[in-house]
Amino acid sequence: MWSRFSRLSRRNKALIGVATGAASVCAYSAVQRLVEYYRESERVVAQYQDQRRIFEEKQADENVRNHFNSIQKISDNTTMPSILPHIRDRLFKLIDISDLTGRLMRAKTSEEPLSATEKYGLWEELKILSFTRTCTAAIAVSLLDLFLRVQLNIVGRYLYLDSALEIQQDIGPALSKECQGIEILLELVRQSVEEVLNGSVPRLTAPLCSACCFGFADYVQTPLNSRFTQEQLQHLLTQMHDTFWSKTTQSSWRELLLPDEVERVRWRPAKYHPTNEVERVRWRPAKYHPSNEVERVRWRPAKYHPSNEVERVRWRPA
Repeated sequence: MWSRFSRLSRRNKALIGVATGAASVCAYSAVQRLVEYYRESERVVAQYQDQRRIFEEKQADENVRNHFNSIQKISDNTTMPSILPHIRDRLFKLIDISDLTGRLMRAKTSEEPLSATEKYGLWEELKILSFTRTCTAAIAVSLLDLFLRVQLNIVGRYLYLDSALEIQQDIGPALSKECQGIEILLELVRQSVEEVLNGSVPRLTAPLCSACCFGFADYVQTPLNSRFTQEQLQHLLTQMHDTFWSKTTQSSWRELLLPDEVERVRWRPAKYHPTNEVERVRWRPAKYHPSNEVERVRWRPAKYHPSNEVERVRWRPA
């Protein structure tokens, strides 16, 4: 049988060669088409993944933007209006002018007669306290709005991350709100609001009252029933601004605005702002800031900075 096959192959050698070549060409073409198909598929999949990734990033950015815009709307439309009555009550308690107005009203009805000098003094005091309360209210509202926006954004960021983790994981939320610290942050927001009302606002009252007295010193001889022009108001506010900030140093204004010393220590760690010798050593290593001869040798090797004849010979060979 083998002899028959060999005779047949010799007899049809040309036909077998042509068939083998044709089969090789077909196989090569099929392999090339298959490789091109897989490459095209990978390219299409990669392009789809890139487009999907870009779309998801844009959608995530848009979701984050909408999330924080909603927080700003909540702060402006809900939180601040609910806190404004507390600011009013606190300011009316700190700067109480009811006694002055009561004395003036009683003097007007002849229940408690006052001399012209006493009336003038009461009106001057009423004018200064009223203007002080107005300026304190403007600063306190701005300060409280800043605190609320910052801390609500911090809380909103944690809430957003918590919800994103719950969506991405199929087995359920990874951490509860208690573990994420949301309740602690909400409590900090409440404490910061109370600190502004009970701490920062009273600390602002005294220097603003002093600045207001200094500003009104130029208008002592001005009659109380005279009109106050825009130029006079601008001059008064400028005088108050200059007086207030001239008596407030770079460190003391933080005491007026920031909540308390504990938060400032947490915001300014001792590692970077050393307050004692141990932390100063950590913040300024002796390797780079030598404080003794041993460390100075480490920081300035004798090879490059010779301090004796032997090292000088090593550094500058004969």
